[in-house]
Amino acid sequence: MRTGALTRYRTIARYKSPKGDREYTVKLNLQSGRLTCDCPIWIYNIWGNRSCLHTDKVYKEFDIDQVLLGRLLSA
Repeated sequence: MRTGALTRYRTIARYKSPKGDREYTVKLNLQSGRLTCDCPIWIYNIWGNRSCLHTDKVYKEFDIDQVLLGRLLSA
């Protein structure tokens, strides 16, 4: 049995794949402030720095500090 606090995430954005056949979701880890994505580049850490096109786009479009403070998106 696991103990400790559960990590909470907030969905920040959804992006369609270039072909339009899939949708990838970027979420914010509310404890660490780091972004996650469910695309293959992020999951398999292909770039070696745990980022992808989608997380990069979110960093450009949103002020993550404001999101963490709950000022831009509701839970």
